[in-house]
Amino acid sequence: GSLATKVFPRHQLRDEDADLQFLQDEERVIEWLEEDESRFYRTRSSPIYFRRGGTYAGRTLVVLDITENVRLHRKLEHMATHDGMTKIYNRTHFVECSEALLEESAQSKKPLTIALFDIDRFKNINDTYGHDIGDIVIRHVVHCCQIHLGERDVFGRYGGEEFALCMPGRSLDESFQLLEDIRNELYSTMVTTPAGEISVTASFG
Repeated sequence: GSLATKVFPRHQLRDEDADLQFLQDEERVIEWLEEDESRFYRTRSSPIYFRRGGTYAGRTLVVLDITENVRLHRKLEHMATHDGMTKIYNRTHFVECSEALLEESAQSKKPLTIALFDIDRFKNINDTYGHDIGDIVIRHVVHCCQIHLGERDVFGRYGGEEFALCMPGRSLDESFQLLEDIRNELYSTMVTTPAGEISVTASFG
């Protein structure tokens, strides 16, 4: 057979798989890195012995391509945790993440702030321009928020036009400044829609 390093070049494996330990493990999932995509394989390794004396002879390796299964699982996982229209966290996942961060904050004694906000007069926007335009407004609000959020900030859609922010590690003053930056971003930016430009504001609490 071929040398393992030729069959599984280290530069095409994740760092955690580059030691080729999966060749010794009974079962393992590895990620194969190609130029424009990743593929996933389940490996199953079993020892083989000579019939006489039971001397160890080597191992057999079965490799199964499970790429489509992994991609489907990740897609379903994303659908279960993210809002379909805005692609940010849905309410359930936002609450789960925030609860974990609250517990972490209590243990570390580091600050954490949670804020809710909703789009002003959103029902009037829907009634005047229609739900398609309302969807454009919601996506615009999400974009304005994402401009200012940090890596640790957790952002979720809490309801129809309601949103929630969890800001770990930010003091109350820093959190207030972040919300003020978002408010100003919304106030100073018109939403371009097929029905014309629309002004949007939000109320924070």
